[in-house]
Amino acid sequence: LEIIYPVMDIILKKYPDVQFHLIRCYPKTMQDLKKRYPEQVIFTEMGCRIQEWPQKYAEWDFDIGLAPLWLNKFNEGKSNLKWLENSARKIPTVATDICVYQEIENGITGYKCKDTKDWVSVLSELIESPGKREQIGQNAYDKVKALYNAKDNASRYLEAYQDVIKRRKENANAIRNDDRNEEKSKQIAVECTR
Repeated sequence: LEIIYPVMDIILKKYPDVQFHLIRCYPKTMQDLKKRYPEQVIFTEMGCRIQEWPQKYAEWDFDIGLAPLWLNKFNEGKSNLKWLENSARKIPTVATDICVYQEIENGITGYKCKDTKDWVSVLSELIESPGKREQIGQNAYDKVKALYNAKDNASRYLEAYQDVIKRRKENANAIRNDDRNEEKSKQIAVECTR
């Protein structure tokens, strides 16, 4: 979250009615913001088991979802879950411009930000334009429904799994053949040296 500390500071000053809800993560920088903006920075405990998370998340009434990540190898291995969760609820996501959010079409199904200036600009636009928030949220919902709906994509998933199994069998056969060829080479080498 420290990556958006300066962004939050600017937005909180600019928009006194805006609140940032931080869920289960309160680093020192955010505690400092909470002291300065006690009515605008809200610490929220998750307060549920993982199985209950979708219902709990649906109960919170957010207008914009944030997905800030530092640019590093570890974060490049994360998933786009925050965007998926927000999109399923028709909430626009503002995320770090990192490969895990490659499915976000900037300005259409969410926003990807490279620096503080981008974050402040995008958040200001979404705060000031409820219609834009609604449109981005709907676009994201439509895209996620098309790409991830199990009912509509079952045949695609089945095909992918079958392809993985087929390749795995082919690789296993190739390894066995390589082992056999290596064994034959050893036999030939032994016969030639006798």
